[in-house]
Amino acid sequence: MLACASVIALVLVAATTVADAAPRQTDRACAGLRVSAIRPNGDVVLTSKVVELRTTAVACKTARAVARQVAKNLLLGRKVPATIGGYRIKVVKPCAGCAPRWQVSATGANGSFRFAILGGA
Repeated sequence: MLACASVIALVLVAATTVADAAPRQTDRACAGLRVSAIRPNGDVVLTSKVVELRTTAVACKTARAVARQVAKNLLLGRKVPATIGGYRIKVVKPCAGCAPRWQVSATGANGSFRFAILGGA
């Protein structure tokens, strides 16, 4: 009975350790991305801010490049491509009347990341 309880405890500790060891990055290299674009007629500069950028097994440099492209497309009213740099992009638009906040997730063979874009930030 004691051996059985020891095995169960060991399995629980091992599972917790593996879950905590996931390569999730939240370092400063992923933070502080602001994107700006000039309207096609050149009269207004638009800006957005990328926040909450979290990666799993993806370099911050790669995630920031994809986030920058998604934010720029949204700023200029362009369609966001379904795939950017080998990552499948999913954009959840804000509700009508809500603050302009788009939730974005990107998944690829090597990892995934997610972020939010704040419009007018």
